[in-house]
Amino acid sequence: MIRRQITAKEALVKAEDLCARSERCRGEISEKLRQWGIGSGDAEKILESLESRRFIDERRYAEAFVRSKFLFSRWGRVKISQALAAKRIPRDLVDEALDCIDEEEYADAASLIVRRKAQGMDRPLSREDALKVARFAMGRGFEWKYIKRALDGLKNGDEEDF
Repeated sequence: MIRRQITAKEALVKAEDLCARSERCRGEISEKLRQWGIGSGDAEKILESLESRRFIDERRYAEAFVRSKFLFSRWGRVKISQALAAKRIPRDLVDEALDCIDEEEYADAASLIVRRKAQGMDRPLSREDALKVARFAMGRGFEWKYIKRALDGLKNGDEEDF
């Protein structure tokens, strides 16, 4: 099946629709335009139009992404930062968005990840089990200081029932 080439005007309408349904970053829309066969000159004009009319706003996108990944996926700052870097969001916007995460809430989230992973393991945790838990939490993007604090809490019996 051969696809019909879409015009720049049609691509603009489709891109507006995508952006209106959910937050999109410049990189995502740029990739869509490339997939739709839009040339680089037309693509740049479309992107500029979308940005000038705030269909695309990298700051707003970064903030929404951070909120979503932290609250619903329980990702840590490292993983969120790497994901936004992969989407070519400027570092200063990433840092700004990450600063919106409440420190206490973040520490609690790291602790919850560690406790849940350790839940089925023998107590006290063996060194090998503690390393498994730590690797898991690091894979979720949490920094060592939060993981260590949570592991120390498990070791000292500060664990809450959940």
